[in-house]
Amino acid sequence: MKGVVGYHTLNIKRTLIKGPFLDTGDLDYVLNTLDEAGFSQTKWKPLCDALGLYFTTLEAIEAEYAEGVQECLRQCLVQWLERADDVDVRGGPTMASLCYSLEDIGEKIVADYIRKNINKDSPGIISLKKYIACIFTDIW
Repeated sequence: MKGVVGYHTLNIKRTLIKGPFLDTGDLDYVLNTLDEAGFSQTKWKPLCDALGLYFTTLEAIEAEYAEGVQECLRQCLVQWLERADDVDVRGGPTMASLCYSLEDIGEKIVADYIRKNINKDSPGIISLKKYIACIFTDIW
């Protein structure tokens, strides 16, 4: 392959412009990223509203998981990752739409942190890198 020195030169990154849709397998990645970025879990409701979840969905989550904001955030992100309500209208479950929604609720510092650190790989990206590395190894 022209221009490829070896499989070590291959670098796959999740981009904010055309990032892949996330799914429920990325839940821990999203939660860890928000935590690392300093997002306050008490703001779960405005965030999930900005992500496209309906008020009734948020009310149902709050009623069912009244024991704490951590579980409310987790459950609303599950709904987001499952593309419930108007999630697709707001860009779908991507890291880009997460950042835009964070900015919409005044969490620009958190959004900027995520953008600067977006190249941290989710488990899905790590698996993809290993798969592609195997393909390139088999070719040479």
